[in-house]
This record gives sequence, structure tokens and C-alpha cells, in this order.
Amino acid sequence: MQTKIKLEAVKIHSFIGYYEEERLAGTHFIIDTEVSLSDGFVNREDIDDTVNYEHLFTICNEEMKKSHLMIETAARNILETYTARFKNMATAMIRIKKVGPQLGGNVGFAVIEMSTD
Repeated sequence: MQTKIKLEAVKIHSFIGYYEEERLAGTHFIIDTEVSLSDGFVNREDIDDTVNYEHLFTICNEEMKKSHLMIETAARNILETYTARFKNMATAMIRIKKVGPQLGGNVGFAVIEMSTD
């Protein structure tokens, strides 16, 4: 049996961007993240035996508050924090969508996806 904990469509306004205008005005991002637990998940009623999705949100939110040139940096830092904090984690994935990137055409999202496996 495999257990996955997910957050989907977390909306965050952040000042991450390669161009100075992006860092000044900020951009909207949508985050999907998933953590799968190792096979040792036993107690179904102990929150310490799982990954609290509130912690997933807090980690993502705190990292997106930081100033980065690249969303890849934020994604990597989030995964590294998951790995350090969640001892019962087997794998993790994060997808960060930049809403409406200014590319001279109608583009819904620019997306970075990263995983630990």
C-alpha cells in the first residue's frame, strides 16, 4: 500500500523572476506538490506517522516569499526541506506554474516540475 499526501492549486503571489520587473511587481504562481510515504506508515491515527499537509503548505509559502531569480531554485529548496524534515518520506514532487508569463503571446503557464526520484 502506498500513501501519498498532496496539495493542489496552492495560489501564491511571489517576487521570483529573472527580470527586475518581475521581482518588483511580483507574479502569481500555482503550486502542486506531492509526498509519498515510506512503507513504514503504520498508525492511521497519529499525525506524526504521516506528513501533515499544513507543513507542506508552510514550507512552500515560506520559500516562495524569498527572492530568487529562478523558480527552479525555489522548487529545489522546497524538495531539500521536505527531505530534511520528513523522515518517513519516500519521494516528493513539486510543480510550480507561473501564471501568464509575458512571452509576447497568449500563454497560460510556464511550468517547472521537479522530483526526488
